[in-house]
Amino acid sequence: MTLWRSLSNMYFAVFELEKRVCVLLNSIAVGTKLDRDPKNNACRIAFSSVVMHSLDESWRRSLKVHTRKRREGEIDRVVNSKEAICKNLFSRENIQPAFTAMEVDVQNAAQDSTSVVRARIDGTFGKSGKVRLVASEGQFRESH
Repeated sequence: MTLWRSLSNMYFAVFELEKRVCVLLNSIAVGTKLDRDPKNNACRIAFSSVVMHSLDESWRRSLKVHTRKRREGEIDRVVNSKEAICKNLFSRENIQPAFTAMEVDVQNAAQDSTSVVRARIDGTFGKSGKVRLVASEGQFRESH
């Protein structure tokens, strides 16, 4: 599912379904995906919307599709309350300038912790694939 926001505060989504369905333009579509394996970490979903456009197989080339990606690293050390060094987020060969200034969320590895520090990647640190993080919301603590 791809979701983006227009200037008029309306939300638009593209749903790519497992099977083709027949719907009329400007009609209301309602769908659910409620069957879920409890062992699988997938979510259940229900939606209703007005069908605004039908897309053919070439739709991916015409739309900017965003896919959320997740990477996990470890805080190597806390420099001060606003700065930390992160390891294992990227391999030494994978660090690119495009990641500089990217926003990241830093969460304590403890299961019961809900404290999250919002930070940005300030640049590389050394030659081993580490990066310097600067907190923009919250503060780094030694327990991160």
